[in-house]
Amino acid sequence: MPKKVLCVIDHDFDNKIPSFFSPEQVICVKKGEVTEEMLNEATAVVGNLSADKVNKMPHLEYLHAESAGVNQYAGIIPSHITMTCSSGCYGHAMSEHMVAAVFYFYRMFGYYVRNQRMRRWRNEGHVDSVEGSTCLVVGLGDIGKAFAKRMKAMGCKIIGIKRNIHEKPDYVDELTTLDHLNELLPTADIIAMCLPDTPNTKQVLSEDNLRLCKKNAVLINVGRGVNIDSTALVSVLDEGWFKGVQLDVVDPEPLPFNNKLWSYENVLITPHISGGYNMPQTLEKVINLAIRNIDNYLNDRPLENLVSHTEGYRINND
Repeated sequence: MPKKVLCVIDHDFDNKIPSFFSPEQVICVKKGEVTEEMLNEATAVVGNLSADKVNKMPHLEYLHAESAGVNQYAGIIPSHITMTCSSGCYGHAMSEHMVAAVFYFYRMFGYYVRNQRMRRWRNEGHVDSVEGSTCLVVGLGDIGKAFAKRMKAMGCKIIGIKRNIHEKPDYVDELTTLDHLNELLPTADIIAMCLPDTPNTKQVLSEDNLRLCKKNAVLINVGRGVNIDSTALVSVLDEGWFKGVQLDVVDPEPLPFNNKLWSYENVLITPHISGGYNMPQTLEKVINLAIRNIDNYLNDRPLENLVSHTEGYRINND
């Protein structure tokens, strides 16, 4: 059967992809315009087509995800189907978002925004310095590494946690595995959660683990909402834990209107946008990677960002 790629990446850049390929090889449509005929004819799909549609593709042999994570296809994609992802495209935007969150809390900006709204001229007092602080990066993939580099450049001690330890990067002071999380949490001034959603990462921060953190630590989660026990987080916040908590991901999403996490002054919630396309450079990287992998697939060349079906991670994501 001839190779046929169904590209369902939206965001109004579909005109760029067809310019590289013939319509006999690649068809680009919006997700809402996908037909049964397209699903039946395609041998590959590029973009985050819904799992139920992917499961209906009788000739599917390759899927390239628009996202860095692929947990939405767990148990849907048979092991004989090659899968790649867009890991490596989001670290720039997400790490800058994380740095901004650190300074939001370290420089007391939340209090000064409140004061400004009340037209109140008041010094809120003591602030902390990033220089000399200890930053624990839980998940040292593309996003974690980008954040670690930026924080190291500002004088932080960097402790990295990843599933497999190979060579330690120069900008990381200590490198270990998730087995040592409990002993490291009490040492960290900044805890950055950059984990995907896998069976091994659900509620990595349980209530017991959250209580191991320093009461004046800053906690950031840009991985997946399920990495933190949300109910436990509310409990420790009620008891005065954390200088600040930045949640770009929550469980569930969207966060319900009546969820108590909305109500804390030391919690900053953003709607899963740190790695979105608000930064144009991210969109450009995703497009270019998709084009390269479509070309690689059509010409039987090695694919970038191969994903392990068993681990749900990009292979050799060091």
